[in-house]
Amino acid sequence: MGELGGKAISFLRLPVNTRRMINALVPRGMEDIFWGPEIMDASVPAANGFFTARSLARMYAVFAGQGEIDGDRVLSARTVFAAAEIQNDRPDLVLVVPMRWRLGYHRS
Repeated sequence: MGELGGKAISFLRLPVNTRRMINALVPRGMEDIFWGPEIMDASVPAANGFFTARSLARMYAVFAGQGEIDGDRVLSARTVFAAAEIQNDRPDLVLVVPMRWRLGYHRS
């Protein structure tokens, strides 16, 4: 996020340590690695994903369609339910906010 982004977030006066949160998400010096050409060309599970807007929309359409897309079942209803079920809603020990972790998908 860089120094400027960290300073901008600190002005929000959140009840959390914003520097700690930013460092947990992207430790100092890692932005050069995460956004370097080697990583942009690689598939790194749990760290990145590169999609076209159309392919990302189709992936989410499977969940919106309860596991079906274009009349084909690609996920069981049980899998769709399990992926959406909150596994942990306690505050994250680093980010200090509840992440509501699910199986592969989350929202804060």
